[in-house]
Amino acid sequence: SVLALTLFWLMKDGSFSQAALGVTTTYEIADTEAKDGDIICLYSKEKNLLQRCKESYDENIYGVLVDSPQLVLRLSATDRPLATSGSKVLVNVSDVNGKIAPGDFITSSDVAGVGQKATDYAGITLGQSLASFPDETEANANATHVGKVLVGLDISSKYVPTKTNILDKIGLLLINNVAKPDGAALFIRYVTAGLVTII
Repeated sequence: SVLALTLFWLMKDGSFSQAALGVTTTYEIADTEAKDGDIICLYSKEKNLLQRCKESYDENIYGVLVDSPQLVLRLSATDRPLATSGSKVLVNVSDVNGKIAPGDFITSSDVAGVGQKATDYAGITLGQSLASFPDETEANANATHVGKVLVGLDISSKYVPTKTNILDKIGLLLINNVAKPDGAALFIRYVTAGLVTII
């Protein structure tokens, strides 16, 4: 049989909404309790088992479930759209690991499908937040907030420093840039600067 791929636009009021910007592809989601904005992990490549991520910094992060995307590459009418790297989508998050600010890295948490702020850790992150969470009107120092925040997806291994000293910069460059063609030269420059500073 020939696999038919239908590409179609879902437009609202004649313009894109912020809910999903980028291409999504439909997949069979094994987790029947997964909902819009949940972070999805691929736990078995052989069985294509896609479920909500259930632990912090889960190495199996695959994408975000988006029930009303703007652009879908539909493979099956019974499957559900999943956004991966390169998209901007609303993600379910909590502030259990601190308030989220624009530019903060987001990763999975111990709550199924819900993300959190990534702190001083070398591990898998979902992408970077493009907004604050919670906002000033929702903030309550005595409560943990759960809601949605817009995230630019870039699923990869990141070193997320909380300090700004030269050693943190060296570590960040080593993990994030040394694999790039021009990354090695940049890394060596920072190592040299760091050694001069330490000595």
